[in-house]
Amino acid sequence: MTGAGSAASPNDLASLRYAMRLPYQTLDVFTQSRFSGNPLAVVQQADQLSDAQMQTIAREFNLSETVFLSAPHHPVHAARAHLHAAK
Repeated sequence: MTGAGSAASPNDLASLRYAMRLPYQTLDVFTQSRFSGNPLAVVQQADQLSDAQMQTIAREFNLSETVFLSAPHHPVHAARAHLHAAK
């Protein structure tokens, strides 16, 4: 898990005070019925976020897990994914 156990620095927290608009979806996974699976948030366009910022956002969602998608490092990949759990 990326960023597990790392505390957010005051600079990272201060940067979150400003309006941040990132597309996201909330999903129910491991189910075929709404509102009965594990809730998951997926945040897109997370390229500029630090690990501490991702962890802070994951805590704000307060779901089991939050996935942050960024541009891939290699063109054969569709995206990079960072997984954070709310703590």
